[in-house]
Amino acid sequence: MSEDGRALHFFEKELDYLHASARSYDAKAQIASVGYLFTIGVVRIGFEERPGGWAWPGAPAAALGLLVVVLPVVLFAFVLWPRYRFRVAALPTHRGAPRTITMSWFEGRGGREAAAEAETVDWTAELGFEIEKLRELRNQKRSRFLLALTISFVSLAVLLARIAVLG
Repeated sequence: MSEDGRALHFFEKELDYLHASARSYDAKAQIASVGYLFTIGVVRIGFEERPGGWAWPGAPAAALGLLVVVLPVVLFAFVLWPRYRFRVAALPTHRGAPRTITMSWFEGRGGREAAAEAETVDWTAELGFEIEKLRELRNQKRSRFLLALTISFVSLAVLLARIAVLG
């Protein structure tokens, strides 16, 4: 195998790994949001079993309670939100704008022009660019997931504290 072939092979492996790890945050967010909703259901039962039931002292408190319950679910959904626009300037090692893989470079061009461009492209640079983009996307999904997880723990702590104080 030539040196270029080896580099392309390892870049393809890295690209596969990054795709899998970025998708894993999607699965984690879906599982965590379902688990959070089940936990909220159990907390709701705790509120209903105490004397006074599920009563909030006024509309502002009810709105705040709804925000505490809904915000983590929205943040978990934000992990799943697709990101179509990618800021090239945010990439640390970006030098050019190779986009042959995603074909965004060819918008408005015909098939022959796209094929001619694909024959002359440096695929090592192209795959390196895609790896940088996926690495950035994975890190963004990770930070969004950790934020959603932290907010869900805080919201559960607030609800459990409310049960303890009023119950």
